[in-house]
Amino acid sequence: MKIGLVIYGSLETMSGGYLYDRQLVSYLRSRGDDVQVVSLCSGGYVRHLVDNLHARLPSNVDLVIEDELVHASLLVGNALHHRVHSPKPYPIISLVHNLHSSERRPAWQNALYREAERLHLRSVDGFIFNSSITHDSVRVLSGDDRPYVIATPGGDRLGSLTTEQVHARAIEPGPLRLLFLANVIPLKGLHVVLDALSRLSPIHAFWK
Repeated sequence: MKIGLVIYGSLETMSGGYLYDRQLVSYLRSRGDDVQVVSLCSGGYVRHLVDNLHARLPSNVDLVIEDELVHASLLVGNALHHRVHSPKPYPIISLVHNLHSSERRPAWQNALYREAERLHLRSVDGFIFNSSITHDSVRVLSGDDRPYVIATPGGDRLGSLTTEQVHARAIEPGPLRLLFLANVIPLKGLHVVLDALSRLSPIHAFWK
């Protein structure tokens, strides 16, 4: 099967979402699928809306997967795809990590983002979700429940610790060592963890 994956920027971008996308591409290729990565220029939201003047979906493929992050650039492209193709064009699948309109910002801005995302969600034929929470938020916004699959990130794909190893490390003396792998934005909740740890006494926290 020939599959087009539409993203912003490079697939090698260091973030959890792009890591998920890389794992997906690797899996599909291991099964013999021909995956074409279509990279759109990243930028501000207004620039992405301007992309609709020229951005179009890839041709000569059997399926297109759009990372939901690119929704603002392909509102027109998705609509044209369904209007100008044959009665059965290839399906468009939206890969949703989280909704842009779910992030913290002024209410009037999120109201505009919600409308754009609602148009995108209603223009696709199915979904790949990274969690049931993401699925629920999309269902509420789109008012529709099109075919979908929930494919949670596999934590064991990058190595894992046994229950015994976790327990042993938890009671080791010395400071608590944290590794945070994500963009430092309020949506990720790092500030909540740090605030909670700051309220613990050193005898309980094991950190400095």
